[in-house]
Amino acid sequence: MQTRRTDAQGCKGQIAHWGGLVILAAVTLAACGGESSAPTALDATDSALCTVPSQPAVRASVSGASVTLSWDAPANTSVVDYLLEVGRTPGASDADVRTVPGTSFTLTSVPAGTYYARVKARNSCGAGPASLEVAVVVGGAALPNQISLYGGRNYDTYLGCFDCNESAANSVHNPLGAYGSRSSSTSIWNHSSDYGSQSSAISACSEFASNPPRLFDSRGAFIGELTLIQFRSDAIRDQQVVRWLRVTVCER
Repeated sequence: MQTRRTDAQGCKGQIAHWGGLVILAAVTLAACGGESSAPTALDATDSALCTVPSQPAVRASVSGASVTLSWDAPANTSVVDYLLEVGRTPGASDADVRTVPGTSFTLTSVPAGTYYARVKARNSCGAGPASLEVAVVVGGAALPNQISLYGGRNYDTYLGCFDCNESAANSVHNPLGAYGSRSSSTSIWNHSSDYGSQSSAISACSEFASNPPRLFDSRGAFIGELTLIQFRSDAIRDQQVVRWLRVTVCER
């Protein structure tokens, strides 16, 4: 229990934080010149009990130059609003960022192209994890046939394009990029990062990972886990990929 001094109607007392309530402790006789008053419960919320919303699942539909994005409200807690982010490349938010009060929004007069959208639910405790991105094609543009790598406990951190060549800025195989560098915090090649460490629970290179990075296709469908733990039911078992991960990426 933590306490701090306060002054209640000229009497010196203490505020005590206990189990989500703030208690005004009995004030001292010396300070008030009389009998101690009874403790009073004050309306307050213990921040330790605060829970951010869970991860939404986003859906998209396109009609001409209009894009409708929708999602279900998280069931675990109340929601104040949602943060919608749309980018022209995976993980980016350069096309649109806005606050949405409900569980759907329609973007109109959208230029032709491919976009990547994600949503975060927010309440008084903060923002929850971002949804997995959904790829949206407007105006008949071809959807890139990209396999994307995502990491984190909620798989909301973009870790690069897995099947792009090494010259692409967002390629996992680009040693100068944010996703292929040995020094980047968002790279499985960085053995000190959460995604390339031998001990991290969310690493591709850990033999003990509980949430290794996952691969998704361009439409958001789950492909498999990129991990050294081959007995995991969702692990990628292609031997060429496994050998590349073990010998080229994870070997120290």
